[in-house]
Amino acid sequence: MELPAESEATAASVRDIRGNLSAARSAGTVAQQLPKISREIDGRRRENRKINAQTPSIEMLGGLEGEWRRVRRELYRLNKNLSGRMYELERYMAHLNDLAKSWDQTFAVAKQSSAPPEVLGRIENITSDIRQAREAVEKQRSRALTMQTRVGVQDSRVANVLTSIDHAREGALDRLFLPDNPPIWTPSMRSPSAEDLQRESLSSFSRQWDALRTYADKQAVRFVLGIAVSFPSVVLSAGPFAALGTASRHQPLLRRRIRRVLQSLGLVLWLLALLQRLLLRERIVSALSEFLAAKLSFGSIEISPGGVLAFIVTVWAAFLVSRFVRCLLDEDVYPRVSLKCGLAYAISNTLHYLILMIGFFLAVAALGLDMTRVTILAGAFSAG
Repeated sequence: MELPAESEATAASVRDIRGNLSAARSAGTVAQQLPKISREIDGRRRENRKINAQTPSIEMLGGLEGEWRRVRRELYRLNKNLSGRMYELERYMAHLNDLAKSWDQTFAVAKQSSAPPEVLGRIENITSDIRQAREAVEKQRSRALTMQTRVGVQDSRVANVLTSIDHAREGALDRLFLPDNPPIWTPSMRSPSAEDLQRESLSSFSRQWDALRTYADKQAVRFVLGIAVSFPSVVLSAGPFAALGTASRHQPLLRRRIRRVLQSLGLVLWLLALLQRLLLRERIVSALSEFLAAKLSFGSIEISPGGVLAFIVTVWAAFLVSRFVRCLLDEDVYPRVSLKCGLAYAISNTLHYLILMIGFFLAVAALGLDMTRVTILAGAFSAG
């Protein structure tokens, strides 16, 4: 064995394995998503028991089955990711075991042949690195196995619910030509009390709210996009904003601007989805994040491309806010009040410069500069 070349190759292999262990997040992702899915299963099981107790129709049972199969597909996806990760970890462990066996034999031969202490120390360092990598792989394998067991437990709960739905469907088919409700004059058909109705309503609202939060957590992009699409139309057509003359007179322009923003947002989301399909999104986002976080030094001042971008966006937003405020004053406020000649112009200009000054300070803060120096400089200019 050529010791220098083999040692470098082994060290590179161990570094690659440890780098993959640091970058992989399969078990961590499952650990974050599984509690949410578990809470959703708990809420749906309670709801399912109540529905089954009321002899539901076949159509309702079909809808329940569809929801539960969606949850099971989510669990299957998590289990598939964990299985793939377990396969990788088993492959890493087998490779590390082979390396450990080979270097143990090399150490024994080198010790018998009275190799120099530097050589023995180099071999011991390599075997130590291999042992630490094996411990890290074993730790991640144990965690992945634990997550896989928890996913299996939740899948068993879903399977039991699906079995109960199948039994309820069979019972509904058996009762197809039988009366499904007692006569309306029986005591069991009397209306429930107000307290029972309130308690049931609050319980149902709580379960629906939990389901909505779970959906928002798992489908954050779709949830935010739905709000972004519907909110501008609602604001423009109802509420105090619709009563403004500015909104009524410039509504076509506002709708075009909002449509343009939503189209840009849709294009960005489409590109992100395409990059995810090509397995490039994480790499590009990581490279872009590193570029934006890179530090550029100019004497004692350090800035980053991300800070420069934040500075530009903040100043641009300040100009937009100033323009909107002045338009609102010109078209909705000044026509309704009587002001002296030139006073409206002075108020608009004062607000314009005030908004720009606030935006400038926020932009400087976003740029990462020391605000103390900027404050001192502004004070010197104001004193002069």
